[in-house]
Amino acid sequence: FCGVYGIRPTVGLIPSVPKQLLWDGLNQHGFLARTPGDVALALAATAGPDARDPLSLRGAPFSASIGARAPDGLRFGFSPGLGITPVDRSVLELFERAVGKIAEIWPRTAPGHLDCSEAKAAFGGLRAGFLHRTLGPLVAAHRDKLTRTVIWNVERGEGMTADAYLGAEEARSRLYLNFMRFFETHDVLATVTTTLPPFPNDQSDVLYVNGEKLENIIDYLSVTFTISAIGLPALSVPIGLTREGLPVGMQLVAPPWREDLLLAVAERLRVMICSTVMQGLKHLQAVLQRGEAVAAVMSEEPLAGMTGGGMWGLQKCRALVPDSLRLLGVQA
Repeated sequence: FCGVYGIRPTVGLIPSVPKQLLWDGLNQHGFLARTPGDVALALAATAGPDARDPLSLRGAPFSASIGARAPDGLRFGFSPGLGITPVDRSVLELFERAVGKIAEIWPRTAPGHLDCSEAKAAFGGLRAGFLHRTLGPLVAAHRDKLTRTVIWNVERGEGMTADAYLGAEEARSRLYLNFMRFFETHDVLATVTTTLPPFPNDQSDVLYVNGEKLENIIDYLSVTFTISAIGLPALSVPIGLTREGLPVGMQLVAPPWREDLLLAVAERLRVMICSTVMQGLKHLQAVLQRGEAVAAVMSEEPLAGMTGGGMWGLQKCRALVPDSLRLLGVQA
């Protein structure tokens, strides 16, 4: 929703202190940042074991440098909605273009097939029990001050039995093993980050995607909460703007403790996109110097690479043009 990079690392890479339930793996600190390099710097400042968080004891310090260039032979699988949720058409359009850019660098890119049919039951059950245990007293004491969304989330766990909670834990275990089998033949999974573009701030809940009714108010996040449920590292990468100028992200997922791989991939994509944009700006400079109309050449290469194909979006390109031309020493 923000047009920046965002990482949710492997559970335990960054210690969570203090923590009410020490063995809880649903919550994990992460970061938003402008570039993959800034994400690496943030992880370097925070990653590592802390005896007060037992899930962090396998963690290790993280290098502030992205390190080696992402290898050429990486195997990518892509599944926009993981087979469990509809995806908004405008998001899907940008995602498919982004996958095309990935395939230009890593030809071993193909649809990925995972069984995520139990993801909603696993995450929903575990989260309901966790929230009711940790926030139930808050709802009881201050119900009149909380939104109906908060109350709904907390009260989903009311009356949950131990058998139901452990059933959700079993579903999570099966889901995790499904992903481990996937990563035996793939290096990176690509999905959408969210199933729809940003929505108005005064809209409290999302109940439909593409006109299809969702099961509940958190299902529009089902692609991301699937990964949160099993604690794998995930990096959201900005892939452009919709025709309305709203930012869209792509989620990259890797095996446990492979944040370094995700950041290397994101950096290589960023460099490729920046190169496309600079080629477009230089072409635009030449167009203006020849006195030609910009609108007439916006659909030509390499300017087309700055718009739809380059994952920027026409509105963003037009907004960037004046400042970019000044940097190039050209008067618009």
